[in-house]
Amino acid sequence: MKKYIFITFLVTFSLFVFQEVKAACEDVLNIPLGGDISIATSCVFSGDVNGADGGGITIADDKTLTIGPGQTIVWGPGEEIKTEGNGTIVISKGSGTQLKKGYLWYVDADNDNFPDSLNMVVSDEAPPNSYRRSDSRFTSSYDACGITTLGAVSCGGGKWLDENNDCVEATEGNYSPVCDNFKYVADVGYYVSGTGESAQTGCAAGSYTSSTGQSSCATCTAGYRCPGSSDRTACTANTYSAAGASFCSDCAACQTSGVAAASCLATSDTNWGANLYNCTGSDKRCYDGACRTCDGYLYSDGCEGCASQGGLGCWHIDTVCGKSCTEVCSTYGGCVDNQWNDSVECNVCKYYQPEATLCDLSESDLSPLYFKYMRSKSCYIRSAASQDCDSEDPINGCGLLDGSSFVYRLCVCGY
Repeated sequence: MKKYIFITFLVTFSLFVFQEVKAACEDVLNIPLGGDISIATSCVFSGDVNGADGGGITIADDKTLTIGPGQTIVWGPGEEIKTEGNGTIVISKGSGTQLKKGYLWYVDADNDNFPDSLNMVVSDEAPPNSYRRSDSRFTSSYDACGITTLGAVSCGGGKWLDENNDCVEATEGNYSPVCDNFKYVADVGYYVSGTGESAQTGCAAGSYTSSTGQSSCATCTAGYRCPGSSDRTACTANTYSAAGASFCSDCAACQTSGVAAASCLATSDTNWGANLYNCTGSDKRCYDGACRTCDGYLYSDGCEGCASQGGLGCWHIDTVCGKSCTEVCSTYGGCVDNQWNDSVECNVCKYYQPEATLCDLSESDLSPLYFKYMRSKSCYIRSAASQDCDSEDPINGCGLLDGSSFVYRLCVCGY
């Protein structure tokens, strides 16, 4: 037998019963946005105002609907609140606690097609800028996204609500998220390639967009870096990048670049030990766009022709008879074609040939050199004659007598 209860106050047991009821009706029951509600599990509605919009409420046998302190529970005009068997309604003490007939409304005071809050009001007539909870336009939004993202009209992902309250498919470069009725323009560094999309996509590393609302990403320009999901950023000075790069690379030692460079250029040649352009060390210099290490003997005294290298010369020795310094230096940056010479003490020659017993002047353009003839071991420095990188004839010939005569050529090379 069904009992029909419109208002029943059970004050004596209200506090006890209310404490026992832990579950919110929304958590344990499938509460529709509109129409009848069946309380099949003892529960209490959430919020200050709640209930059935345009429907009745039925409390099942041995189940309890508790009305919280100060809470208003609503049922629809022309509908009923009823219990089955031993179903009960407990109305707790508190100012404003009530059961009330009417409709449930969400208010949208700023008219942006979204409720101002999740708090509902009860009224027989529509308040200004308000929407019935049971409005069919709410249903899909509620089902897909939950009560926290309700909008006045649920267009679904990929569509937005225009000024006529019509759902319009998002175009390329735009998107509309699920549970959101607005259209959004793709951000810088993102794109939307098709229509009806619910999300934007970040540009892959090596590509970019520099403005909003793009339908595709462009390949990163040479001289820029594009790490992905961003605009391009110019490479700083002394760095570079090729097209499609996600990062800028440092210029190699003795290479330099300006801002937004696609490649690096050789720096000017530096002195030995100048420690410039990431070429550091007393035996290193920039030469022809590379950091070079002196592979011979670095020495200064007497190197008149090494002023352009800071007064230091990188000396090399070669034992092949008849070789010019151009040939000797061919793998060491070329011969320094100037007035270079060994010191008056023949320091360079004696560095390579410490057994030399003589240090003497020579009128030959081939000096400085080391001359080995049988037991004679002599160093020669150039006199007033100019040094000639291309001279090949050694002093006193090559392989005199039994071939025991040798000339060791001393040359200043680029590195």
